[in-house]
Parts: sequence; C-alpha cells; structure tokens
Amino acid sequence: MRLAIVTRRFWPIAGGAERAIASLAAELVARSVAVTVITVQWEANWPDRIDYRGVRVLRLPRRGKGFLGTRRWLRNLSLHMRDNAGRYDAVYVCGIRQDSHVVLKAVRRWGVVVLRAEGSGQTGDCLWQLESAGGRKIKRLALKADAFVGPTEISHRELIAAGYPRDRIHRIVGGVAVPDPADLSVKLAARSALEGVNTLLHCPPKTPVAVYTGSLDEWTGPATAIDAWRLVTERWPSARLWLVGAEANQSQLNRRIEKAGLTGRVVIPGVFADVTELLAAADVAIIGDDLPESLALLLEAMAAGLPVAAADRPEHRSVLDDGTLARLYPPGGSDVLGRILVDLCGDAGQASSVGAAARAHVEQNYSIGKVADDHLRLLENLVRRKRKPSQS
Repeated sequence: MRLAIVTRRFWPIAGGAERAIASLAAELVARSVAVTVITVQWEANWPDRIDYRGVRVLRLPRRGKGFLGTRRWLRNLSLHMRDNAGRYDAVYVCGIRQDSHVVLKAVRRWGVVVLRAEGSGQTGDCLWQLESAGGRKIKRLALKADAFVGPTEISHRELIAAGYPRDRIHRIVGGVAVPDPADLSVKLAARSALEGVNTLLHCPPKTPVAVYTGSLDEWTGPATAIDAWRLVTERWPSARLWLVGAEANQSQLNRRIEKAGLTGRVVIPGVFADVTELLAAADVAIIGDDLPESLALLLEAMAAGLPVAAADRPEHRSVLDDGTLARLYPPGGSDVLGRILVDLCGDAGQASSVGAAARAHVEQNYSIGKVADDHLRLLENLVRRKRKPSQS
C-alpha cells in the first residue's frame, strides 16, 4: 500500500502529538506500507526531502506568515495532490480543516481519504467548523471522506454529535512506543547522560525528580507545577522539577520560579525531540491540560512506567480505565497537585505499583504497534472497497 500522511507539524518539531504521528508512520513502514509524510517546510534552510526511519518526508514551502503563509501551503498541497494523482492508494489527513478540504477536492475521485479529528472541545475541529469562516463549507465536503478517526473518546463522540456518518467513524487512540521497564540502574544512567548534555539537569543523589512535559506557553500548567513544587521542597529541599517543552515566555516563567524561591530547583532545559531518557530519569511525571498535546504526553509517561499526576480532564479520564492509573488534580489546583507529588515521591512502593499498572495498561491498549495494526486494517479495507467497482 502507498499511503500519504498530511500533517503540518512533523519532526524535528517536538511534541507529544508530533511524536505520535512520527511513530505511527514508522510502524506502518515496518508493516510494508510505503509511507510519505507531506508537511510544512517551516524554515527555508530545511531540506525539502528527507528520510525519517524509512518514511519519505516531503516539505512543501510556506513562505510568509499568518494568512499568506497558510494560503501558500494550501496551494502547494493542492498542486502536489493533483500532480501525483494515482500515486497514493490512500491519504490520511491530520485535522478536518482547510487541509482536509484541499485534499478531498484533489483526491476523492481516485483515492481513499481518511480524516483524523484533532483536538476536542474548545480546541477541536468540530467546534472550529461551526465558528470559523468557511467552516461549514469545509464540513460539507468532509462528509464525503471514506472514513474518520477519533483519536480520543471525546473527539469520537464529537464526530458522532456533529452528524458525521456513524458507520465511517472509528475510534483509534493515538499510540505511543512502550520502552523496556526501567530499574534503578537505568534511572541513574539516564540522569548521568542528561547531565552530560545539559548541566541544568544535574540533581544530587537520592533526590526526587519530576518532569513536566508540554507546551510552556500554556501558562496555567507550568505555573501550577511551579507553585506545587514548593510543597515538595519543604520535605526534600534539593528536589528537582524539570519543565520541558516549547516556550516563548521563559523570562516570565523564570520570574515565577524566582518569586517562589525555587531557583535552581525548577529548571527549563529546553525542547527534546525524544523524551524517553527524560522519563527514564524521573520519579514522577506531571501532565497539564494543554490538549490535545497532553493526552499523548500522558500516554508516554504511563508507557515509561512512571506514576503520573495529571490535570483532571475528560480526555485524560478516557484512557485511565477506572481512574487508579494516575492521580488527578483540578487544573490550576497547585495545593492538590503538591500533596499528590509529596505522596508519590514519598512512597516508592506505591509509586512503583501504580507506574507498573499504567505501563501494562498502555502496552495492552495504546501501544504504537496496536494502533498501527488498527490503522492498517482500516486502510486496507477501504482501499479494497474502493478498487472493487473498477475491477468488476
């Protein structure tokens, strides 16, 4: 099978959602699918073609910013799809917005089109279609897609509520890689390696370490984690909190850290394309509520076998089974989060048990291998069905 995946953000852009799509593409290649990722050339000095883990990546120019840049990207996407008619058996589009509209206009007569809903609630595609100029027009054409994927329970329900055909909606939660279980020696080795790369990640021996992953521009999450960490340092004065993610307001965060008296104990080491070693080095993970990114980050932390403190959101609850696989705190609830962190850092036995259960849950239900199999089964059925009329 020849598959194109259309996504505006791909490696080296680092984030939970980007890693999930990259891992899915690589897993499909491992299953003998010829995958081409079509994405944006965000920087002029980026090569327009690369190979990523066996995936062919095409970067289409997006000169200019804002509306003009978006229009250039959409024009180039349309031209590519029309010029390559018949080259792909199926096209998988991340998001049901302008990109899906362009792809459907160019592809639906000769290939399978699958649309993946991005986000939910206030940030989701379904609400965007209602409130944005041209959104209803985009939805009318989107209804003609061969299938729709809801990568969360909430987005799946929203697709149904928005009137998309039930028999074409599939719930396939975005999967993550499940690393080998980490023991103390792995944790110490990871800490040593990270410190060698970035001295900000130094931590004294036997010191609790928490990692917050996600966008640091979404102020509520990192600010809540900083305020909560004061309670942890009352018990363990040298405890470390690593705030890892993209941010444009580091000076604002640094002022918050200084005001809390946590300079040197809360650090911002930058962006990591791969967080595997960070999670292996940590004792606990903190997940904010910057959806849809945070759901992928939650699954990554659980897959690493870490005890997790996560913002209480329906999207998070949907993957936590009975709620015993992570500790939930109200968004902005720094006092509650602080108490949770003290509990998790102070009871190694409980933390290990919760982390092991979370890892097993992800391995069984949300591993990237299972998700790739689910996608491949769906795509093969759709392509087979599309070919039948022309073969009869």
